[in-house]
Amino acid sequence: MKNVFKFLSAATVAVCVCVISCDKIDNSEETAPKGWTVSISASKEVDSSTKALAEDVDKIRATFQTTDNIYVYNKTKGIADPSPLHPDQDGVKANIIGTLSESYDEGDELVFCYNPEYIEGKGLRFSYGNQKGDMSSVADFAKATKIITAEEASAKTLSGSVSFENLQSIFRFTFSDSSVKFKRIIISTKKNKLIHTDMTCHEFKGVTTSSVMVTRETPSSEPVYVALRNENTGEDTYLFRAEDDKGFVYAGEKVAPAGKIVNGKLYYSEVNMAPQSKFTVTESGVTVSPNEGSYGYKDYKDLYATGTGIGQYILWDYNKLKELTLDNVHLICYDHTPITSKNSTILSLTIIGDNTIVTDANHPGISFCSYYTLSNPHNMHLWVQGNGNLTITASNSIGHSGILNSYGHESYGIRAKTGYSLTLEDVGDNGNGTYTWIYKVRSNPEGQ
Repeated sequence: MKNVFKFLSAATVAVCVCVISCDKIDNSEETAPKGWTVSISASKEVDSSTKALAEDVDKIRATFQTTDNIYVYNKTKGIADPSPLHPDQDGVKANIIGTLSESYDEGDELVFCYNPEYIEGKGLRFSYGNQKGDMSSVADFAKATKIITAEEASAKTLSGSVSFENLQSIFRFTFSDSSVKFKRIIISTKKNKLIHTDMTCHEFKGVTTSSVMVTRETPSSEPVYVALRNENTGEDTYLFRAEDDKGFVYAGEKVAPAGKIVNGKLYYSEVNMAPQSKFTVTESGVTVSPNEGSYGYKDYKDLYATGTGIGQYILWDYNKLKELTLDNVHLICYDHTPITSKNSTILSLTIIGDNTIVTDANHPGISFCSYYTLSNPHNMHLWVQGNGNLTITASNSIGHSGILNSYGHESYGIRAKTGYSLTLEDVGDNGNGTYTWIYKVRSNPEGQ
């Protein structure tokens, strides 16, 4: 990857405070100041990233916007103040103004968090998982720290200065075929250390790692802007899966040498994308289309699936599907369990060639369950046949394999048909909340 921009250096922020004057209750009493009224004088250098990024001819312009939120996290007390501060004007200089609600004391370490989401009862969250792909909406987060002095605590004022630190790099990806209009792009890495959600802005803990998805409002061949934060500092390979406006999927990858990607910078990069086989589902030999939203195949009968897809899923209820064939299927689905059976008592799964299913930490790869199996899981069977492999990457938080029966009873009901053998290889922990398993089915010689 080629860095064509200067380091987006952190803005130095000078802090001054306005003290609320007190109204008289009577001749002998005064009310105490309510909260900390803060006015932070903020300025930025030409190449800084104090917020509101916009691309110029040869650099990034960063400006304040009045819609930006700056939350204060008290690291000492472990409390996020629910009252956000805001810039008082758009531009390269602004006062960050507002009134804080919590109590503060001498020695408290405060963290100024730029543009996180405030979640009642949980605190602050930086989320990279779903982005729109344009510069105006790219995730761009920063933080700064400050210790409250005795003088500040006594006067309920803040003074001094803070400097914001960027938490991510920003990328401008162009793809090799400029005629293709992509609508969904999934970015992951071989080291599985891309940050999906950061629940604590003050230090690097309490984070989840997963793929980052870009969903465009309108399919486009224009470059994609995306913020990425990779916890792996060594060499890594970035993996791309993209779906165009006609449902075809493309794949590409890009090697990032160790130390070449630094938080706070913006990079240009071109990715060569190769077309993949289109995800196709047939029922009794006739091609069928999604009938639940844009991606769900619901309650079709005996199905045959092949090809590569992003977001597609198959589900059925009350014995409406008996036979499912996966023939070299490569499916990434984060929104749903990719394959789900509800209230069915039997299913035959045929595996042909090499198949992969990838989902996130909230879903298994395949789930088959019924009301009957809640009391007796032996009533539910998944019969497997064919010649091939099925590699599933999913969570282990709900079981010990990628195929689950009856809400976690994964040990029941998965059986090879007569004349076939089934083995399970546990590949192990991917380090991001998901695990990988390989199901291998083979035909046995006659008589064995």
